[in-house]
Amino acid sequence: MANEFTLEGHNDLITCLEFSHDGNHIITGSRDTTVKIWSTKKGDLIKTFKGHSAEIIALKVSPMKKIVASSSKDKDLSVWSFDNSV
Repeated sequence: MANEFTLEGHNDLITCLEFSHDGNHIITGSRDTTVKIWSTKKGDLIKTFKGHSAEIIALKVSPMKKIVASSSKDKDLSVWSFDNSV
């Protein structure tokens, strides 16, 4: 049976999301300029990444490691580790 929960934590519209390849995490990007990592087991917020100055427009998760790349309307690409920023 699937877990059901609501992810609350962004201060504006979620613009993109990805699931980690192992299915244990949801990664969201938002107009609030943050990227957030969530647990798919309980919906807990695990980590928030800050660094963009504009809305997040795309996310991509590495299939080999717990790394996510985000791009935003500030024309920057950021690469983040699930444990620490890279």
